[in-house]
Order: sequence, then C-alpha cells, then structure tokens
Amino acid sequence: MSNSTEPQGDEDTNSPNILIRIIREAIQQVDEVKYALAIAGIAAVAALIGIFFKQDYFSAFIVIGILFIFMVILVIFQALPKLVGDTIKIPAMILAWFVLIFFIAINSVLFFSVFFEKPKPIDKLLEPLIVILQKQKPISTPKVLIMDSHLPDVVYKLETRKKGGSNADDIREILDDIDPPIQLPRESTNLSWHGEQQVLEHNPDIIIIHASAFYQRTDVEDSEKKFLSFLEFIGKRIQSKFLIYSRSRSFCQNSEDYSREYYENKIPVLEKRIEIFPVCASDTWDNNMLQRNLRTKVESILKLNEKK
Repeated sequence: MSNSTEPQGDEDTNSPNILIRIIREAIQQVDEVKYALAIAGIAAVAALIGIFFKQDYFSAFIVIGILFIFMVILVIFQALPKLVGDTIKIPAMILAWFVLIFFIAINSVLFFSVFFEKPKPIDKLLEPLIVILQKQKPISTPKVLIMDSHLPDVVYKLETRKKGGSNADDIREILDDIDPPIQLPRESTNLSWHGEQQVLEHNPDIIIIHASAFYQRTDVEDSEKKFLSFLEFIGKRIQSKFLIYSRSRSFCQNSEDYSREYYENKIPVLEKRIEIFPVCASDTWDNNMLQRNLRTKVESILKLNEKK
C-alpha cells in the first residue's frame, strides 16, 4: 500500500482566507508602499481633524469609510506584483501604482476641500453621497410634548374650559394636521406635579409649555419658582427646545427677544433653546391667525420645511 499525500499547494489559494493572507504578506513584504501610505495617511488624518473641528460628523464618518476601503485595496494591489507569477507581474504592478496614485489623489482632494474649500467645501463635495445615505436612514417622527394645567383660570378657550380640558388639548388639535406628522403627547400639570422623569423618558424635540402651567390658586411666586426649576432640571438633562406661551402683560408688551433673554439669563443652559409665543388681548385658540402662527413656529423650530 502506497502512502500518498494529497497535494496541498492549491488549498490555501482556493481558501476564503486568501484575502487575509494577501493583506498580511503585503504589509510584511512591500516596504516601499509604507512611505506613500504615510504621506497619504498624514493628509487623511489632517482632513479628518479639520472635519471634526467643524463638527460635520456625518461627513467625517463617510470619509473614514472611503479611506478605509481604499487603504485595503491599496495594500492588496501593492502586494500583487510579488505574489503573482511572472506572466502577469508587469500588468499587476501597473495596476498597483494606478491604485496608489488614485488613493493619494483622493486624500489630496479631501485635504484641500477641508482646509481651503477647493475645489468645493467638504459638505458640498460629499453632498451627493450624503443625500443617498440619508435616504436610507429611517426617518424618526418628531415629538412635541404639550404641557399645561386643567385649572379653569388658565384655559383660554371657553368651550374647552367648560369641558374640563386644557390649552394642551386645543394646541394638540391645532398641530395635528402638520405635514409631515409629528407625535403630540400631553402632560397635565399643577403646582404639586412631579412628572419630570416622564418628560425625560419622552425626550421630546420641543416642549410647548404655558408660563402658568404650575399655577394653582396660590402665590404666583410659587408657580414661577416651580416653572423655572422645571426648565432648569429638564434643560440640563436633555436637549429639548422650549416654546413658552402666555397671555401675560410682560409677554405681550415686550418683544419676544426680551422675554427670551429673561429666561436665558435665569437659566443659561437654555441659551438658544427657548422660543416665545405671546397670546395677546382676548385671543383664544379659535383665532385662525393664532393657529397659523403657532403651526409656523413649530415647523420652524423642527425645521420641517427643510426636510420636505
């Protein structure tokens, strides 16, 4: 009986591990490519740092993905001339250098785009790819939490007041036909309310809240303290924006900027996160102009028109 051994020469070549072997041997055998990789790598890292400093994180991750793919391709093709037979060694070498030059060109374009905005700024350069990728992302429905008390004295609409409802019910009805649709949960409040955790769990894009949301036939100062305490507590924990509405004289006689600055000075963490919506004179939620203005304000904060 003869002890024959099966040929092993082609096993590794046909194995799925051939790609890993090529990359490993390429890194070990092709020393000259390291210099080119170093130059290209420095430009790539510099470009990425520039993108991150501009806080364009989505573009940064796209660039990282592109560079990673080209780095792998480059290493593979630089290894081919030493790993293939003599018959195709010259074509493989030409192809390898073509890939190397292309890789350096890509990095150069990224570098100049980030730091000199040539030939285009990085966001414009990647815009077609960003549009394609964003279309693949699931679109989350914006959430607007509406908060107010059921206390009759603070309910604007007489019919709603008689039914024991709140301004939150009327506001929800006004915003219900916004396109694209938004989530509109409600939260009933009073001076003894302690539902902060529920608000945090909602984590809404906007909190629409009555300046008298915590009023309950007590000293107005108690309501104001509770209101400011709520704004600060939520503002420090989630990034929701606040749309504060009121019929108060200070809201209607002063500009929106004045009222906004009042809250921002009291709670600095809410800077640029507060919008004011005055409901003046005897206006109620039946007023068509008031309804239109409220929808427009919410759409503007959510930037819905930009997403259409």
